[in-house]
Amino acid sequence: MILVENLFCPFSARARYVGPIPWPSLSTEEGDRIVIVRASELYVGWKHMMAITLIAVPLISTFPRAHGREARWENTLRGMLQASGSLITSPCVLMPESQVQHITLSPVALAALNKRGDVTVPVDIHLVLDHCPSGARHSGTPQDLRHRLWLADQRSVRLRLLGDRANDDARFFSIRGASGLSLRMEDPLGNLLIPGLLSQPVPLGEGRNDLVLKAQLWRNRDPLEAGEWQAVINIGMEYE
Repeated sequence: MILVENLFCPFSARARYVGPIPWPSLSTEEGDRIVIVRASELYVGWKHMMAITLIAVPLISTFPRAHGREARWENTLRGMLQASGSLITSPCVLMPESQVQHITLSPVALAALNKRGDVTVPVDIHLVLDHCPSGARHSGTPQDLRHRLWLADQRSVRLRLLGDRANDDARFFSIRGASGLSLRMEDPLGNLLIPGLLSQPVPLGEGRNDLVLKAQLWRNRDPLEAGEWQAVINIGMEYE
């Protein structure tokens, strides 16, 4: 399964809010309590609000315990919440069909992967970006990405793939369910995508862009055993 996110866009504006909020009732019999609030992501149109973790420590009531209506207010504590986050504007829109992808590689006979370094036929993974801004002009053809002419206002994107590294070679991704195989990934320029590292800049044209990644199995040095395998990779994008 491939999970794709627009992340780490440099075009951001900071937003800050500090204000009091009411906290749920807390009986003095329960003792001191620290409340930790983990913020979630909020999508507003094409803007992406990503808030960091929020921590709030409510005040502890020191009033003596009472009975009846007159004591109800003593069990309602108020605290101060301090939050900060980033409002991020993404230059391009990642199309819904590219956000979560399930890629199936064709069955492979063990005989086709006899020695270390043997690979299977690659499978394409399409990352479709739309509404990309102007400013990306190049020379050459779309099939010849290696000979593009970079300009000062050229838009580009870098990819970062996150997943479990293979034990015998950190350049590849580990898989589950089969032995002797790792997952090899390439960027649209034909360069190897190493887990956790940023790729080379990939140029973006105005409007719609189809970034084609390639995935294939790579024979490692472990004993080869047949089985149904799977791998989960998260793909992050950083625009430049």
